[in-house]
Amino acid sequence: MIDIEVSQETTNRLHAILSGLGKADEKVLKPAMQRGLIAGRTAFNKQIKSVYYVSPAVISRYSHIGYKKVEMRSDGLIGSIEYAGTVIPLIKYNVTPQKATYGKTPVKAAVKRSERQVELAKSFTAQMPNGHIGIYERKSDSSYPIKQLYGPSVPRMAENAVVLKTVEDRVNEVINNRMEHELDRILNGGS
Repeated sequence: MIDIEVSQETTNRLHAILSGLGKADEKVLKPAMQRGLIAGRTAFNKQIKSVYYVSPAVISRYSHIGYKKVEMRSDGLIGSIEYAGTVIPLIKYNVTPQKATYGKTPVKAAVKRSERQVELAKSFTAQMPNGHIGIYERKSDSSYPIKQLYGPSVPRMAENAVVLKTVEDRVNEVINNRMEHELDRILNGGS
């Protein structure tokens, strides 16, 4: 989760500019912050695709990315982008082979775009009776039990420093642009 705060200093500055107008922070900061959070959610999806081998369809299927309501607290205006989701099966990343080979072909996988595919020892691609194809690994030397291998979840991807920095920069950029727009709107007679 990324928390975005508007400091008390910024709020005081807006009150000074719009001294004759009641609830200046609600009329200027709140809409600006809401637009910033929406832009941050979009930037997150774009950045995830550029850092990880994962498609937008996979992101939307295995996760929920939303933003909390922007609210006023004693220390300023606060809003946040929330990430929730489950781990993503390894087959959804850059994996060869994609078809079920049942151990006849070695499995190679890469999760990040900056990494090369690595061969996974004792792993194989198989199709389960329900039709699901996945990368599996034996837990022991016998045939069963087997376990499916997974990549990182969307909340874990959100913790990546490159992704986090890009999203925060985009949110701050949009908030600043929208604050100017909202100020112009109010000073030119808007409601």
